[in-house]
Amino acid sequence: MQWKVEHIVSAPRSEVERVLFDPATTAILPRFMPGIAKASVLSIESRGRDRVVRKRFEPSMKLPAFAKGIDPEMTQWVETVHWSGAAHEATFVIDANVPAEWKKYFASHGRYRLEARGNETLRVIEGELTVRVPLVGSIAERYIVGVLREMFAGEAQALSTCAAAQVAA
Repeated sequence: MQWKVEHIVSAPRSEVERVLFDPATTAILPRFMPGIAKASVLSIESRGRDRVVRKRFEPSMKLPAFAKGIDPEMTQWVETVHWSGAAHEATFVIDANVPAEWKKYFASHGRYRLEARGNETLRVIEGELTVRVPLVGSIAERYIVGVLREMFAGEAQALSTCAAAQVAA
């Protein structure tokens, strides 16, 4: 299932980029992202203006009825972002915390870009999510994409808040 979200972040692109991968910003994401109990930066590798960032997300949401056989630890994921500072964009992959033999049933990846709009930034995220489980796969995809939309809206609010705090400091 392909999906796309767009958000205006109330800060210039340079400020959004400054806070985007800051561990302090990541740590406060649960205040803004519904269903997230904890978010943390696992690693940041800098290569000039480019970065590879790995973040772990631990949900707090109750699983839907169709998610039989899934324990809460399996709902955690690691997001790996390959950021190009020159292009102001990234690719990302989401790695679900499921047993190795289950990995073939789930895939999620996409692109992320920041467009300067004066004192604001347009954030565009496009992705593809696939759940390869007979009968419930498409239901799970729609459910997960709905949750992702809410989470990314919350993340945009967190970026606005953190960027504003950086500018004020």
